[in-house]
Amino acid sequence: MKYAQAYGAHGTRVAAVGELVPSLENAFAQGGVHVVTVPIDYSENERVLVRELRDRLNAGRDVS
Repeated sequence: MKYAQAYGAHGTRVAAVGELVPSLENAFAQGGVHVVTVPIDYSENERVLVRELRDRLNAGRDVS
């Protein structure tokens, strides 16, 4: 947030899923430049991008 503020922008950090929409609505309502930081749980990447895709590819190959 300090980085955004150093350039005259407003900074908001989303701590939970339920805060995302209100944070965005607030940013649009205030106008100006806003930086909304949304932490991402990258541990899900392996499940979605590796295991699920591999399983879908394998399922497609099993169709005769």
